[in-house]
Amino acid sequence: MKKRLVSFLMALTVLLSLTGGAHALTDLSVYATARFSHYFDCYSGPGTYYYRANEGKATYGGGGVARVYGVTGDWVMIGYQASGGYYRIGYIQKSAMDIIYDVQGTINYNLTFSPVTVWAANDCTLTDDPIINNAAILSIPRGTTMTALGTMGSGWTYVEIMGTSSLMRGFIRSGSVAYSNPGPGTQSKPGAVVTSQTGPAPTARPAATNPPVVPNTYYHNPNKGAYLPTYQIVRFPTGADVYSGPGKTYYRANGGKARMGGGNCRLFGVEGGWALIGYELSSGAYRIGYVDVNAVPRIGLGIPYLDLQYETKTVLYDTYLTDDIFIYYPDLLILHQGVRVTFLGLCQGTEGLWAYVEAASTSGTMRGFIPAAAIGY
Repeated sequence: MKKRLVSFLMALTVLLSLTGGAHALTDLSVYATARFSHYFDCYSGPGTYYYRANEGKATYGGGGVARVYGVTGDWVMIGYQASGGYYRIGYIQKSAMDIIYDVQGTINYNLTFSPVTVWAANDCTLTDDPIINNAAILSIPRGTTMTALGTMGSGWTYVEIMGTSSLMRGFIRSGSVAYSNPGPGTQSKPGAVVTSQTGPAPTARPAATNPPVVPNTYYHNPNKGAYLPTYQIVRFPTGADVYSGPGKTYYRANGGKARMGGGNCRLFGVEGGWALIGYELSSGAYRIGYVDVNAVPRIGLGIPYLDLQYETKTVLYDTYLTDDIFIYYPDLLILHQGVRVTFLGLCQGTEGLWAYVEAASTSGTMRGFIPAAAIGY
């Protein structure tokens, strides 16, 4: 009898490890309800760089009853009914907690997640509405790498994934989650939900002209600390416009014409639909900046999320900001003592340790590097 019990327990352990039962994902079945006396922009994740539904206009309307799943960092995870009879789960700014009322239940002020790398076991879809109509917001091919964060009952798994242009959080059916890589399916990359089309089907190109496309995968590195991820050398087949930050509103060097012409680049990681790269200029100098993530070749790369610090720091002495910490160190912006900057991460350059920061300038918001000692590192 004892041997049978031991055998049963061992078999159960193996089964749990195969089905994901051994992974301690956050239970999102528990929530409070409340109302907020103001409306707030709603993003799919805890940051403005995450996907925002409703064509970038998703908004929680003040006064409506919301499910409050918890507070994480500077954001509150909520669920609310949107117009049209469907539901949406996303994040609003933590300042909403200053105007909360009609609270029912206990609010979790320390909502945390324990990320687990998973794969799509089959072609599936992502939704921000696991409550009412489960409307798809992204198609996910079999074999796509995701980060599992939580569960909602036994039917849904809460995941983070790099979408077509930005990071996204949402829910997929738990039966579509694999804890080991099942291999790629018939689709090449996550993309928008397919809708019906009219007209003749496009003529396929000969197979010989189509180089193999292998989806890139994305992951978090919890052990990197405050540093930028370690770069990898990647050959870009085509050029791309370069900005100092992850968006076209950021400063763009070379009189607003900075562009990477293709070839070997240092690829540090991705953030909100943009990839941070370093590349050599024709002058022999170097530049570090952002290109659209779609410019990164899809050749099966494993690419880390940047997971930046976003901490406010005060500059301790007059210094300069540069986008080249390897060759020429050009002065792009003088930062005077007492100026406040947003600290993003640390990076080792040719001549010492640098702090990657975001600062305001007359030319717009800029990202670049200053000596780490200038903010106390």
